[in-house]
Amino acid sequence: MNEYGFVGNGPLGHVDALGLATQKKECSKCGPDVTPDIVAEIKNIRTLIRRFRVDAHGWVSRQLWFASLAASLDYHNEAMAGNIANAQHGCPSEDCKGTFTLCGKCITSDTPGNLLFGLAAEEMGISAGWRDIAAITVEAVNFEGQFLESQSDMDLWSVGRQLSLYLRATGRLARAAGLANPIKDALCRSIREKLPADKERKDCPLCPEKPDKFPSAELPAAAPRSPSRGVRVF
Repeated sequence: MNEYGFVGNGPLGHVDALGLATQKKECSKCGPDVTPDIVAEIKNIRTLIRRFRVDAHGWVSRQLWFASLAASLDYHNEAMAGNIANAQHGCPSEDCKGTFTLCGKCITSDTPGNLLFGLAAEEMGISAGWRDIAAITVEAVNFEGQFLESQSDMDLWSVGRQLSLYLRATGRLARAAGLANPIKDALCRSIREKLPADKERKDCPLCPEKPDKFPSAELPAAAPRSPSRGVRVF
């Protein structure tokens, strides 16, 4: 038996008369910085939606395709399973599990999926009612609790809608001005202005490191547009 374990094997430099401090508390850290990864996901989703020939699909097929797109936005479960982390730098710490660093804020890991869900609904022209039905359908199948756990989850759908509107408004201007990363600019603007308060973890210091890996959403296939029409997403 190690009689000095309760003072970290340092009886001269550590004092714990009651033997309560069995471990040194680790420093809190938010999850890794996924900003570039989410920017790439936004570009992929917008490209995919633009390729989806809405007029060539029946209403039911369109709704099912949107629901499968929503189901693919599973960043929350990936984070909770420890699949989106930076092991070398300890991001996230145990007390900050289920968080990401995004646009200079520490956010809960269900934020990106809900935000992109709202973005996709707006980009596809899905009404609020059918958007809500898609969320209910996904939750009924997956039981993940990502989309309907709280009111702020649904508030994030509005943030995604706002992001879509920003992108539409600035698209041509961004290309003309040669902005380096207009999607990132629009994303971070939306986060700064609209992020629900309970989706930010101010108690977890930011982690500037990138994740060891980022499991991108397995987006559903879509029928491409005619090559003559092309697809361009900034």
